Amino acid sequence: MIRFVIIILFMPLLAISQVFTGVATYFDGLGTPYGACGVPERILEHPYFVALNVFNTPGNATEFTRPVNPPTSPIIGEYNNGLNCGRWVKVTIGPNCIGGANDGALGQAFCRNGGTWVNDQYSGSELYMLVTDACSDGNGWCRDSRFHLDLSRNSLPNFQKNGVPSTNMFPTSWNNREITWEYVKAPNYTGDINIWFLQHSQTFWASIMVNHLENGIHRIEQKIGSNWVSLTMNSDMGQAYLLQGQGPYVIRVYDVDNNLINGGREYIFTLPNSCNPRCEPDVTPVTYSVNNPLPVTMLMMEVKEGLLQWVCSSDQDLYGYRIEGSSNGLEWKMLDFISTKGQHTEYMQTAVPEFMYYRIQVLNAKKQKVEERILASETSRKKVILQAINTYQYDLYFFDPKTDEVRVVDYHGRSVPFQISEGADKSLLSLEGKGIRLIQVISKQDVVTIKTIIPD
Repeated sequence: MIRFVIIILFMPLLAISQVFTGVATYFDGLGTPYGACGVPERILEHPYFVALNVFNTPGNATEFTRPVNPPTSPIIGEYNNGLNCGRWVKVTIGPNCIGGANDGALGQAFCRNGGTWVNDQYSGSELYMLVTDACSDGNGWCRDSRFHLDLSRNSLPNFQKNGVPSTNMFPTSWNNREITWEYVKAPNYTGDINIWFLQHSQTFWASIMVNHLENGIHRIEQKIGSNWVSLTMNSDMGQAYLLQGQGPYVIRVYDVDNNLINGGREYIFTLPNSCNPRCEPDVTPVTYSVNNPLPVTMLMMEVKEGLLQWVCSSDQDLYGYRIEGSSNGLEWKMLDFISTKGQHTEYMQTAVPEFMYYRIQVLNAKKQKVEERILASETSRKKVILQAINTYQYDLYFFDPKTDEVRVVDYHGRSVPFQISEGADKSLLSLEGKGIRLIQVISKQDVVTIKTIIPD
């Protein structure tokens, strides 16, 4: 009989943030009807915003065709053909250029002609800002400094250092300063995305824009029949995409890490009546309903002669499977990682035939472990494995109540009450006492002991 265990765990992956150094300029506001990312200024979720460089062409002011092709072209700037739209950045003010020219002349050094970079009371001031526009001008700012940021003018007096705003930094202490900055997730993010139809959308041509994003946007897929189809970006407006068909529309959205947002939530909507014959405002809000996909769960897993087979309930929120092997059920070695779609998966293990136990960990679209199953090969002795779920609960794999005995004592040597619940796939050991020192399972194969102290 095959025995396995399901453990629900959440393990967020830590990303290492990269800090960039560049020069900063300012601009008065977004154009009409939209900024470069496809969002009108009047509906921005944050008052302070930035533009990124479209091109990375030091000394060359040529206005290349947008979007730039191929997508790996070395002339692509940090705007990245719109793929950095909707992201948040944390900007830190650096030194000011004193006593020299800092005019952004193409192909010339910044802060030249005897100028020096000097820190002052505003250096170190910080502000969170939203990427919503692009800079493609033929000057040195937008061509020579890859990590140049064009800051919305209203942001300049609102940087803060130790709680003190930079009220007088502009214009008295502003000669296009040096900055450092990094991408971050939206601070204190709540709620869900907003969806809008862009101007002139209609039954036979519809473009949507998505904003209020926690971690940017890299892709939108639309459900056509039973298949998910990647949509085409509307030019290089990174938050705007072209829908297919005439609706109702079902979409899902990927963030900058190519993770499905909200676990693959499906957004369902139609063209509103106000857009008949077409949408006239710059943007028209969408009222949508949602369908939350079922979490990835395993329905079946088995191993025979080194062939592992398993079936999942869904693959909508799936990143892949981590496969591990063990000869004793305690020490595990990674065998492979399978990134695949489909509910039925197979893996042939031939490299290390001495493994008697196999463990498959299921990772969701956010690369979090959401499920884990352990089973023994058909040749295994099925040694009892004792593993903690939390302070007072333990899973017992391959536990046979007819032949195996459990003993639990506290740090005074007294027996501690417990219960064992037998399930179809595992047994659950629940402890009722406190100050536990030792948990011991005595089986016909060996003795498994956990020494621990549970606070009173």
